[in-house]
Amino acid sequence: TPDLKKNITNITDFLYPPDSTDEGRRLRLRQEYLLVSASIQDLFERFKKTGLPITQIEKFLAVQLNDTHPTLAIPEIIRILITQYHFTFEQAYQKMYKICAYTNHTLLAEALEKIGIDLFKAELPYPFAMQTVADWKLDKIRIVNYKDGYVNCGNLCIIASHKVNGVAALHSKLLKKKEFALFSSLYHGKFINETNGITQRKWLLEANPKLSKLIDQTIGHEWVTDLDRLKKLLKYSRDAVFLDKWSKVKYENKVEFVDWVKSDMGIKLDPRFMIDSQIKRIHEYKRQFLNIMQVIDRYNRIMDGDTVGMQPKIYVFAGKAHPSYTAGKEIIALINDVAKVVNNERKCRDLLKVVFVPNYNIDKAQMIIKATELSEQISTAGKEASGTGNMKFALNGALTIGTLDGANVEIRDKVGAKNIFIFGLTARQVYHLKDRGYNAQRYYNNSPRMQRIIEQILSGAFCGGDTTRYAHLMEAFFNHNDEYMLLADFDAYVKTQVLVDKLYDNKKLWCKKSIINVAKSGFFSSDRTIKSYAKDIWKIKEIKE
Repeated sequence: TPDLKKNITNITDFLYPPDSTDEGRRLRLRQEYLLVSASIQDLFERFKKTGLPITQIEKFLAVQLNDTHPTLAIPEIIRILITQYHFTFEQAYQKMYKICAYTNHTLLAEALEKIGIDLFKAELPYPFAMQTVADWKLDKIRIVNYKDGYVNCGNLCIIASHKVNGVAALHSKLLKKKEFALFSSLYHGKFINETNGITQRKWLLEANPKLSKLIDQTIGHEWVTDLDRLKKLLKYSRDAVFLDKWSKVKYENKVEFVDWVKSDMGIKLDPRFMIDSQIKRIHEYKRQFLNIMQVIDRYNRIMDGDTVGMQPKIYVFAGKAHPSYTAGKEIIALINDVAKVVNNERKCRDLLKVVFVPNYNIDKAQMIIKATELSEQISTAGKEASGTGNMKFALNGALTIGTLDGANVEIRDKVGAKNIFIFGLTARQVYHLKDRGYNAQRYYNNSPRMQRIIEQILSGAFCGGDTTRYAHLMEAFFNHNDEYMLLADFDAYVKTQVLVDKLYDNKKLWCKKSIINVAKSGFFSSDRTIKSYAKDIWKIKEIKE
């Protein structure tokens, strides 16, 4: 809207405020309010055009709160109903409650936003007077924490919404059992699950035209609107001719990726190498650090001459870290530093390459995904809400190596345990180990391989001897007792990579498993997800043509 354009001159400043000072926080809250207010006001204006009475608005309007970022929609709906339509607070609250539903996308505390009470009062156009629905002594479910002086946006979203959903089966279970257990006990039936999905039109039909064409020629085009039709591919998973065609498509996609990397980044790669990719937001819990440490271990083995059974492999990393997230930026620096050493080491020439793709975006994701053979989904169990990269890779024929976290659980259930590489602690084991007192030092002392890797990083072996280059990353790693349990999972991760190498040596069996992953991906269509939201939350009926 024109007002929005006048007030937000640079959308980047909204997404990433230039500073975390009081003025920076005020700017962000003002801009957030303008975005939310414009959206909600537009919904009311559109409802007016129907000619229906305002008393029926909850039957025709649904607002899905996508994480806590749009929390201000809740008091804004109430404000409009009170000031423009003259409802009482109680009447407005009841309307708003039926309109709003809340999708939680992460268990990380940093994403469950809190707004300072003083800031809330000073910057927003209404007095904040929401009340909790439970005993005031239950501090964990208060909307307003007067003691510490903030509005708890997560609590507000739950109290103000008629449905709350997680985005994968494990995530939704943890919401009810751990993060929001008190709310779950108060609101029976409010918490549900809606597993994320991806659109096959974008992430297979458009992203991978060669594979799409082969699928069309084999089973027809109906999968584009009904992804479950991919199950028809299963009967071809033992067909030698079809296996050859499938392998040829993957190889051609790899050649296209390798040519693109050479022209765009100047790095020469061999398409006969396995392509192993981890592309996602850079964060400690997603454990790109664990991945690059495993790469360093593989580099050390090559330098030691311990290469029996090792398959030639290209490790591909891509993603962005928040500008203020120093540890994340240092992970990117470490990956690039290791890449320079590995890619220029003569002994690694026939076995190992490392690539960090800069300026990650959707076009680059499509290029990487269709060429990838092994998908890295290695977050600390219980930390990843769902993930959709794991679904995109599986839909394009990559096998997954990962923990039982997020939608990896459902991918395993759909494709079968024999067609995925699972390792490491489960979410239950992570919580149990944390409760007992996780001792990172003990794991470190018992792992000479890990000790060697950490010593190399600390000594600056990959960055010309600079011992301060990864200071924040290593401080977070050691001073927070290995918060994301890399040490606990490291040995299992390395052993599972050995199993990956062994299977990849059997190209026909690998290809068969690749076909099975695609054939069993039907559940992960966003068509299914949207239908579930419509049925379970919005209560709207499908229109039959």
